[in-house]
Amino acid sequence: MRKLRQSILKYLFISILVVISVSARTQIDTTRSIRGILLGLDLSRFVVTALEPVHNNFELSLGFSVAENFQLQAEGGYLNVDFSDSTYTYKQSGSYYRFGAEYNMLERLPGELDQIYLGLMYGYSPYTHEAENITISDGYWGIGEGSLPLTNNTAHWIEIKGGLRVELWRNLFVGYALRLRIFMAGKTDSKLDPYLIPGFGKADKTTSIGMSYSVFYRIPIGGSRKR
Repeated sequence: MRKLRQSILKYLFISILVVISVSARTQIDTTRSIRGILLGLDLSRFVVTALEPVHNNFELSLGFSVAENFQLQAEGGYLNVDFSDSTYTYKQSGSYYRFGAEYNMLERLPGELDQIYLGLMYGYSPYTHEAENITISDGYWGIGEGSLPLTNNTAHWIEIKGGLRVELWRNLFVGYALRLRIFMAGKTDSKLDPYLIPGFGKADKTTSIGMSYSVFYRIPIGGSRKR
């Protein structure tokens, strides 16, 4: 819990520094183009692949500006889990999808597109898992072996997110988001808990806190900007 608080304080400190740097800009756009399509790639998924027994882990996002401070958002990803120990071999694969909206809270100069935002998302994941080469050792019955067949599972959750996006170059952005996920419902294998719920986190938790760090490219719609 202490490490979690330290991480949250660190991200808040970074956010404050970014807001200060954005406020200090002296160049002002002469025209405004609010609408646009924002394509994103979550770079933090590659970090998860290095730290967990997760393979083929990626996440993409698609945002569409519907007003000056409102954006519709869709996110989706995929992952595989594959590991073995002395008692069993475990495999899992699945996709996940999130749909929702974001609201920008940063007061911007005309033509600026940086954001500090809050969002609300609905998340859904269909996934499968199975276990093979299960070995059970008992002092009376001895050693037994078996397997659990491929099982289909689902999960539904609500996600509250907050973060920022900063334009590094014309229509090229970087940003991060802090996410609070609340499990709502799902169909889970009663014989074996899944290692992860794709897009949510550990399956034995009803809440999950995560962070994403992404790079974005914006496709303007309905106008152009001049600097």
